Amino acid sequence: MKVLNSFFPKKRYATYRNIDGRSYHMLDAFSASTSLFKRVSDCGITRRGVASDHTAIQMKININTIKLQMKERTINAGTTDWTAIASDETLNQVFNYKISQQLQGEETYGEYFSIVSNVAQATATTLPKPPVDWFEFSKWKLQPAMDLVTSLLAELRNPNNPAPDDTANQLKLANKIRNIAVRDAKIAYTRHLSIELHTSVDAQDYRSFHKTIKAAALGNEINHTSKSTMALRLPDGTRANNDKDNMSVMLPHCQRMFNNHRPVSPTALEHMKQRDEIPELGGPITKDEFMLAIKHQKNNKSPGANGIPAEAFNHRTPIHKSCRQPENWERKIRHHPICRSTPRR
Repeated sequence: MKVLNSFFPKKRYATYRNIDGRSYHMLDAFSASTSLFKRVSDCGITRRGVASDHTAIQMKININTIKLQMKERTINAGTTDWTAIASDETLNQVFNYKISQQLQGEETYGEYFSIVSNVAQATATTLPKPPVDWFEFSKWKLQPAMDLVTSLLAELRNPNNPAPDDTANQLKLANKIRNIAVRDAKIAYTRHLSIELHTSVDAQDYRSFHKTIKAAALGNEINHTSKSTMALRLPDGTRANNDKDNMSVMLPHCQRMFNNHRPVSPTALEHMKQRDEIPELGGPITKDEFMLAIKHQKNNKSPGANGIPAEAFNHRTPIHKSCRQPENWERKIRHHPICRSTPRR
């Protein structure tokens, strides 16, 4: 990687000036790989750009030397909104009508779930929403305070400012107002999450509870909360402070755990009694197994590989009333991992 700001000769390279007006720094820079660097003709600071306390950087690229490569793009069609299908009466009727038209009663297990998934996606979908952190939650209140600080900083750095002392005093007051707004925004966001947690617990909606916990963790990650660095304990009792010390502890541990140094007898397996093989366990899932699993399945659980939750087939939801399972599934009960009432052999 090459830093382009300092590569091309310029009179000035600084992109940031301190409030005191004495020190200058190059805090902003363009970097490019070797392949892209061959196409850059110039790079340096420019007075064009939005009002900010940093100076904008302009880079010129010769696009005539870049080969156009067409790539296929896929449009995100969203995910199936099972909640809307289960709660909205109109969508529920549409879903059940399409299911009755698509199913013929002779589908296999895989074909059946493929039809249900496609019909549900065609009935109701939801697009992914961007994550909401404490800033986005109170952006309407925080953005004006931050814009005021930015404008006062630009005004203070203006050499033609007639009253820099008054601007500095206004900037101190604006910083205090911004800090108070940030503190209030964090408090409001935490209060919102607390209400969501209490509501989901009272309603025993553990899926919403898990989503709220993830939103709280995501809010911290978005706002640059530093993660704790792994520090293993060294033989002398102190903690490791770099990767080399961590590996000096982890490598012997992995060698003891995963490398078997004991003698192994190749004929030991011949003296072990083998269990009887049950070939029918590997056969297709039957209709009775499916119905037994649905009967013991709970709501608000994560769906499997096909993406269909239990609410789509559970008898406590109106969706299940009009869904027909294939009639040609064998009526034979076998062991299935999710059929908890079926005894293990």
